[in-house]
Amino acid sequence: MENEVHRVTLQLTEKGLLLDVLQREKDQAATCAKELQNALHAAREQVSRAGARQEASQERLAQAQSEAMLLRQQLEEAQNKGVAKERAVTDAQERFSDILSKLRSDCEERVVLVEDRNKELASKAADLRDQIYKLEEEKNERETGIRQLQQELADSLKKLSMSEASLEVNTRYRNDLEEEKARLLKDNDRLRGK
Repeated sequence: MENEVHRVTLQLTEKGLLLDVLQREKDQAATCAKELQNALHAAREQVSRAGARQEASQERLAQAQSEAMLLRQQLEEAQNKGVAKERAVTDAQERFSDILSKLRSDCEERVVLVEDRNKELASKAADLRDQIYKLEEEKNERETGIRQLQQELADSLKKLSMSEASLEVNTRYRNDLEEEKARLLKDNDRLRGK
């Protein structure tokens, strides 16, 4: 019974150490998940800022189109005023074309940049979601393992308590037998003496 108690005590010590390791791993996983959530939040903010930049570009394009309409009106007025103002019309056309081509080029570049950035951020967000999902699964597995270890620890403590009680009963029984043996030896010696 003493060996059994010693063995159960060793098992309890090992399980307690394993429980401490699992608790540390759980804390590390929670920290990692928090960092990943912060990174996802930052990525979402970047996506939001990119959307705002795209809206600004669209507003500039609308403004450029409005300016183009104004230039067209000016061009029509210049054409109505006659041949004398052809040079002004030509200048206005060139300026309009330059502004429009520049704005289109700038807008297209920004749209491409924003789309690339959106794809990149969407990919990062998907990776972060996968990592968070894996971490959640690992966390659930670890918590299940911890619950099982806690249950085993409770069972072992119960067995240890029962073993100690049984050992105490056996010790008392042995002491009673020792006392009975001593009494019988005394009786035997007394009888021999008689």
